[in-house]
Amino acid sequence: MSLRARASSLEVRVARTEDDLAAHHRVRHEVFVREQGIFAGDDLDAWDEGAVKVIAAIGPLVVGAVRLYPLDEAGLWKGDRLAVLRDARPLRAGGPLVRFAVETAGLMGGSRMIALIQSRNVAFFRHLGWTTLGTETSFRGASHQEMTIALAGAGIVDRTATVQALQLVMFAAFVAVAHGRLTLAEVGRLLDLSARRMVIETTDVPT
Repeated sequence: MSLRARASSLEVRVARTEDDLAAHHRVRHEVFVREQGIFAGDDLDAWDEGAVKVIAAIGPLVVGAVRLYPLDEAGLWKGDRLAVLRDARPLRAGGPLVRFAVETAGLMGGSRMIALIQSRNVAFFRHLGWTTLGTETSFRGASHQEMTIALAGAGIVDRTATVQALQLVMFAAFVAVAHGRLTLAEVGRLLDLSARRMVIETTDVPT
């Protein structure tokens, strides 16, 4: 079955396993090193150590990646290394990856996210609710534009209740694992779904 025929099964999730993390980095390497030549050798940097790494997968095939991490300013997050394999771009995996990063940073208390976007992708990010900051700049020989978006953490009226609800979900899930009712993989999927639902219920996320 072709990728296009399986597009409806696209899943975006945090990379937790060693296989997921390796696939995340393979996608980044393919796009930023081999295809675009923005980096030589690899695209790793100091931010990778503490970043939340995300993948987009169709069945066992990982086709996209993005990472996000908090900056020194309170509530400010950055998203970068958004990459989708060339053959998978007609499936439009980029939008779900960006939305997932925005939702995740908001759930973790972020109030605003910034990103340095390749200029050719500015219209795409505007469609997702992002706005530009300042003027275009050059990064590693390519034209880029800084952009920003407000996060869920800026608009949640009762964030404490939201966090407590997520903690209850986590507790119940791990109790189920201890009693053999759920696997760790199933818990990961449950937490992803719970986090995304809570964000959607507490803020307007671009669709």
